[in-house]
Amino acid sequence: MSRARSVPRSPARALSLALSVTFSLALLGAACGVPEPGAREAARKGPLPEDGELHRDAGPRLDAGRTRPRVGHYPVDRVLSPLTPAVVAELRAIAARGAWRDDVFAKVGDSQSYSRHFMGCFDDPNEPVVLDHYAHLEPAVTYFRGGDADGTSPFARRSLATKIGRTVGWALRGATPAPIEQELAAIHPRYALIMYGTNDSSSTNFGLYARDLLALVDGLAQKGVVPIVTTVPRRKDNPDADARVHTYNAVMRAVAQLRKVPLVDLWRAVEGMRFALFPDEGIHLYSYFDPCDFTRVGLSYGLNVRNLRTLEILAQVKAVLVDGAEGEKGTLAVPSGSGTVEDPIRIATLPFSDAGDVTRAGPSHLAAYRSADGVSCLPTRVRAGSEVVYRFQVAERGWVRATALSLGTTPVNLQLLKETDGGAGATEGGCLRQHESTVRSYLYPGDYAAVVDSDAAGPAGSGEYLFTLVTER
Repeated sequence: MSRARSVPRSPARALSLALSVTFSLALLGAACGVPEPGAREAARKGPLPEDGELHRDAGPRLDAGRTRPRVGHYPVDRVLSPLTPAVVAELRAIAARGAWRDDVFAKVGDSQSYSRHFMGCFDDPNEPVVLDHYAHLEPAVTYFRGGDADGTSPFARRSLATKIGRTVGWALRGATPAPIEQELAAIHPRYALIMYGTNDSSSTNFGLYARDLLALVDGLAQKGVVPIVTTVPRRKDNPDADARVHTYNAVMRAVAQLRKVPLVDLWRAVEGMRFALFPDEGIHLYSYFDPCDFTRVGLSYGLNVRNLRTLEILAQVKAVLVDGAEGEKGTLAVPSGSGTVEDPIRIATLPFSDAGDVTRAGPSHLAAYRSADGVSCLPTRVRAGSEVVYRFQVAERGWVRATALSLGTTPVNLQLLKETDGGAGATEGGCLRQHESTVRSYLYPGDYAAVVDSDAAGPAGSGEYLFTLVTER
């Protein structure tokens, strides 16, 4: 093992006068070009142009009528999503929309992000930074420690967009101006670290969560702020909420994939760790004595892992936006299949997250769904609009939950079908469950289909949806 390494600290900065900021709301004009290096430095130190409001009530902004290629999927076995050329291009396009401070990030979330132990240890003289095997991250620590987030560093700042016990909707509607607007006005960040879902998981309103999260991500991106989405760990305090965490995390993945923004799969990073969560309450991430201790012992604690993984993704995004790095080579995988009855989209691995548009799916082939057992899907409903078919196999019996969450003006709905043993595929008579947005069912080994359908045809671009499929404990 290499010698533990501590990051030297810069002299204490003088605190600026506290300002009462009223966020002037102006609609966005034409996007500006990528600032030159001199302009970037001026943006960090000087006044910044006013920018538009995050539209709290408008919901996600959709590109109606635009033909969109299938969404590439982030690997489910990686904690940090890859910055492929397509993702890097999107991040640079976002950054070109506003001259924000490249060395400042905003924390956006609930108590997990409100805690001073989240990232604060990188600029706290009482808590040493021990990088150990991660000494290559020292330049990133120094860079962001030098950022001016209203008189302090972004590491040490207590964000106006974090609050204990809040859900994602609070960031958009929790005050006037909205908490996220207040934080952007105060510190002008280039990046936003978003982590909501722990409190949201007390509810089964996955659709509201999806629309709010997408509105938050879209609003930030349209202003030139790069959203970085983080999944949430399990909830040992509440078995029902803990089961729903899988779907909330799948929704986060779907949004990140759809908008090509970075995803930190914290759930994967800390799942199964003995010291991931506080043992007495089982909700909040557990910290070692020093939350920025990245030795083997330190990284056996959940909050230390989050601090490391967050620093890693910030360093990677900074590299492609500020330093001109290329990112990773390759492309994101796209599931096979076109989504028709004859050629369904094939789900190979769970959890699964996707996005699509039923209005671009072609003619309808499934409409009058009938109960496979004569009970489950009553009353029989006719879905006259187009559909998208997903196919998956169950190897071991257990609970699964699927969601189809409408984003457009053409509502979608969801049917879970048992495929016939004769290999005929999805048929209207094999319906096991149906709902406007989510189905949960105990399945036995076999072949199944999940159908995202619509009641009637609509204009192209109006039937956008997010689809998720997960197993539950």
